[in-house]
Amino acid sequence: HFDTEENSLQIKRKILHPVVSSVLYLSIGNDGNLGGPTILLNQRVDGKMAEKAWVVNPVKGGFLTFPGDLLHGVLPGKPWTESGEESSDHHRLTLMVGFWDSPVGKLGKRVTLGPCAPIPKQTRSCTWP
Repeated sequence: HFDTEENSLQIKRKILHPVVSSVLYLSIGNDGNLGGPTILLNQRVDGKMAEKAWVVNPVKGGFLTFPGDLLHGVLPGKPWTESGEESSDHHRLTLMVGFWDSPVGKLGKRVTLGPCAPIPKQTRSCTWP
């Protein structure tokens, strides 16, 4: 997928990308091999098809940054443990943040949860962190 500013696309019909996109690998499963690697391609929305790809294997605590207009995603990984059983209690958790050079938060109304959502305000029913 491409990281984009959803409201700009809907309201202005203009595609905006973050200057830098990032992935922080918070956990990668108990055996260190849950979930597939992140793939980056040298393809942009208005450019030619990708000719190069980079594959980044997840490492707990690892931090990946890349130009925010590149096509990227997660390759399928193995959903089972070394014993051959499916892993139901093993999770891979990532935090993805886009860094922008314009105030994209001011474009249209924001939903509470979703792409480009603001950090929730702390209330009695919602505490942060």
